[in-house]
Amino acid sequence: MIRDSSGNFAANVGTVNGLKLDNGSGSQVTLQTPVAFTSYSLKMPTTTGTTGYVLTTDGGTPAQLSWSSPAGLSFWQDGGSGKIYYSGGNVGIGTSNPTSDLQVTGTNPVVNLQGSSATINTMTAGGAVYGGLKFNATGNSELNLFQSVSPSAGNSLVISDNGNYPTYPSYGFNIPAGGTRNIAFRDLGNGMSVAEIRVTSNGANTASNMLINTVGHANPSLFLDSAGNVGIGTATPAQTLDVNGTASVSASIESAAAYTNSGTAYTIADTSSNIRRITLTGNATITLPAFATPANKVWTLTVIVTQDGTGSRTLGWAVPGGDSILWDQSASAPAPASGVTKTTIYQFTKPSDTTVWYGSMVWKQN
Repeated sequence: MIRDSSGNFAANVGTVNGLKLDNGSGSQVTLQTPVAFTSYSLKMPTTTGTTGYVLTTDGGTPAQLSWSSPAGLSFWQDGGSGKIYYSGGNVGIGTSNPTSDLQVTGTNPVVNLQGSSATINTMTAGGAVYGGLKFNATGNSELNLFQSVSPSAGNSLVISDNGNYPTYPSYGFNIPAGGTRNIAFRDLGNGMSVAEIRVTSNGANTASNMLINTVGHANPSLFLDSAGNVGIGTATPAQTLDVNGTASVSASIESAAAYTNSGTAYTIADTSSNIRRITLTGNATITLPAFATPANKVWTLTVIVTQDGTGSRTLGWAVPGGDSILWDQSASAPAPASGVTKTTIYQFTKPSDTTVWYGSMVWKQN
C-alpha cells in the first residue's frame, strides 16, 4: 500500500488482505476481508455526514457509500424469505407498503407472540389457512387464531389450543372439539364469570353436550344433551324439552296424532302425543300406553273417539301391567256416542309414580 506526498493512499497500486490503523499510542483498528465472499468495490462518502445519519449503499458497481437519514429509509432488514419495512409510521413484514400499524404478508403468515422457554407446535397442513395469530406462554400453553377458507363455509375463524385446525372447516366460527370447551363472559371489574357456554365432547366426531348458564344459578339456564333433548333449569333432560321451573306462555297449540282406525283392538304405543284420534271401525278395546318414568311426572292424554259410517260400535279400555283405571263418578267406562260419525272425548291423567289412570268422559255428541 503506497501513500502520496499528501498522506493519501494511492489507487490501484496493490492488494492487501487487511488494513491496520494505529493512532500512535497503541490503540488500533483492523479492517480485514472475509474468508469467503464475492469481490466488490466501495466508494467512500464525499463528506463526514450528519450526527445520527447512517451509512448506506446504492448497490452499484462500484457501490457508492453515502450518509442517509434513518427517517427516510423504507427498508429495515432482510430476514431471508421476507423483509421488514417501515413506511409512514407503519411496519410491514413481507410488504413494502404496509397500510396498518403492523401488516404481515406472505404464504400462511403467522404472528407468534411467545413467552420464554415455550415450545411451538407445528401447524398441520390439513386446510387452506390464509393467516394466523399465535399466543404462546411458558409451558407450551397455546391460543391460536387462524383465518381459513373452505368450500362450504367461505371465510372461517378457527380457535385452537394445540396449533392444529380442521381440514376445510364447515362453519364461520370453529373451535376444535375434545374435552370441555368454555366461552366465558366476565365482569372486568372483579374477573368473575357472569355467563358461560360450555361444550363437552370426546373429539371423535360424536354427539356432545352443550350448556349455557348465567351466574347465580345452580342448574344450567339451558342444556342440550347428546340425545338432542333440551333442558331448561336441568342438566338431565329426560324429554325433548324438559323444564325445571314454571313456564309461562300466552297461547299453546298442541299437535294431534293422525286419525287411525281401531279395528277390534288398538294399542296406543307410547307417550309421544298427548292427543289421539281414533275412528271406531269395530267393537273395540283401546289399550293405554305404559308410563312410569321419569319420576315425579304426570302425563295427560286426550282421546277423541268417532263412530264410523256404521255406528253403534262398543268401546272398552285396557291398561298395561298392573295398572288400573279409576273413572270419574262411575265404576265403569262411560259409553261413547253411538250415532253414525258421532264423537266422544275422553281424558286420562297418569302420575308416573302410581299405577292408577284417572279417566273421565269430558264431551259427548248428541
